[in-house]
Amino acid sequence: MKRIISIVCVILTLSIFTIKYEIKSKNDNATILFIGNSLTYVGKISEQFKDLTEQEGKNNKIFAKTDPNYKLSQHLYDLTNGGYESMISKVDIVIFQEYGAYGIDTANSIIELQKLFPDKTEFCFLLTEFDVGGRMLELKDVPALTYIPSGYVHNTLLENGYIYDQLHNYNDFHPNELYGYIAALTVYSTIFEESCEDIPYEYLKKSTKSLVPGLSDEKKEKSLKYIEKKIMEEINTERDITD
Repeated sequence: MKRIISIVCVILTLSIFTIKYEIKSKNDNATILFIGNSLTYVGKISEQFKDLTEQEGKNNKIFAKTDPNYKLSQHLYDLTNGGYESMISKVDIVIFQEYGAYGIDTANSIIELQKLFPDKTEFCFLLTEFDVGGRMLELKDVPALTYIPSGYVHNTLLENGYIYDQLHNYNDFHPNELYGYIAALTVYSTIFEESCEDIPYEYLKKSTKSLVPGLSDEKKEKSLKYIEKKIMEEINTERDITD
């Protein structure tokens, strides 16, 4: 996929930035590193993404550094001082996910983290529901960053009949395995530029399948197809950076 993320500034009475969810090159053999916290770990996003790549016959190596309550600034400290040089040198794609708060120097942390990786490395940012409504504006000066809109998918589902507890662990803000699978599908379709609507329902693990709405496999598959459709709609949406 020889496409480059673009930020287009349209100057009218206000400055509007348009983000396209794209990435520079397609590589089914890429080494991919998730850097985040429990918002990635608890829903098993990287684990379910790894399952998807294997089931689809890809040859990716997937790693994750997802420490509880971590901010990207803390990951920057670890990767600078913790003997990660060998791993860093092999990474082709990095997927950042930030702590669910603003004003924590996220943009500068990413810029400094980018400097640690080889020039060939591509960088993505997993937008959770906590990032909707301001994170892209905060990161507008970060170069070469592809956005993965899983939080927008989450909010779209809530706007169309889903309830919070269907996507989160009981009495908890962390994603459950269904939301984790939704995020993994969103990562998959963004990085590989392949529709997740083509991924077989049979790939779902029993623990995730039990969370999909529907009393029968037929109804669950129909629910999943609806979710996959919404994922592709959000990936293909060009939105203002202030959204």
